[in-house]
Amino acid sequence: MTDNFGYIIFGAGAVGSTIGGFLKLAGKDTILIGRKKHIETIQKHGLQMNSYTESWSVDIPAFNSLEKIRPRKNDIIFLTVKTNNTNDGIRELAKIFPKTTPVFSFQNSVINEKIIYSVFQNTYGGVVRMTSHLYLPGIVNFRKIGRLIVGKYPNGNDTIVQTVASDLQKAGFDVSVSENIMNDKWLKLALNATSIVTAIFSNSDIDRNKTNMIKIKILREIKNILKIAKINAVPCSEKDKTIDEMISHFQKPAQPYRPKIPVYNSTWQALVNKKPLEAKYFLKIFLDLAEKYEVSLPLTEEILKMCNYLEIHKLSPEYFQPEDIEKLLLKF
Repeated sequence: MTDNFGYIIFGAGAVGSTIGGFLKLAGKDTILIGRKKHIETIQKHGLQMNSYTESWSVDIPAFNSLEKIRPRKNDIIFLTVKTNNTNDGIRELAKIFPKTTPVFSFQNSVINEKIIYSVFQNTYGGVVRMTSHLYLPGIVNFRKIGRLIVGKYPNGNDTIVQTVASDLQKAGFDVSVSENIMNDKWLKLALNATSIVTAIFSNSDIDRNKTNMIKIKILREIKNILKIAKINAVPCSEKDKTIDEMISHFQKPAQPYRPKIPVYNSTWQALVNKKPLEAKYFLKIFLDLAEKYEVSLPLTEEILKMCNYLEIHKLSPEYFQPEDIEKLLLKF
């Protein structure tokens, strides 16, 4: 493997555009593949990236399909589509790219790598520890450049991981290499569960301390089922919180959320844009484990029902009221 290869960011929404944009700024050969409106704006005006303190404008090749992409010897694919779209995305990629092409799943949930590995023999996992927001077509917002974790699937390390980690570090990310990437993915999935709670209780009238109480209760349910299932949801680095440390964090007094620029998580964005939620790939993963081991996760199940209700009826993330969260706290 040489340093002279290109990155194909397939599914360049908020996360993919952010990663791809910084790779391009670092001088790496990078191509974005994404949705039509977003891509057309990038083609005309470039990609605009905004943090709380800085802004970047990136001239980057971008396409809304793979039709104009020709595979190159040293391509690496970063898969950043929603988990809902992984199967379709892999089928599309497999029509163009050799099965030996390295594919990194920078996606939430823990099922994507297995799907990718069924087609592409060089599969890798990636964990994104930053919230990116596709504010408008061609514009992504985030608080600050965050952390990325990479590793070989199902475990281990190799020269591809090391090269990718080095490139991402040069692009400005805080990067860790994990020898057991699925441990990190399971831990991120627990964090995703709390992000769902943030999104569906984003009504400004709801006390964030009450929201955090729900998060703590869900994390305790998740911790219990992971222990029963003997799944090690532990971080490869002390920079990332364990589940117990997350619980301790949410026990602290909550501050009002006043972002300097719009930065909201993917569940919130999906609700606002009336798009399918990934909740079944987050919460239902834990519920399926609970069913397998005959354990009850009542609050997690209730939160999934609330997500489904919002999705089916195309309701705003502001829909639930303070009394709804009070009922949950009394019931669970």
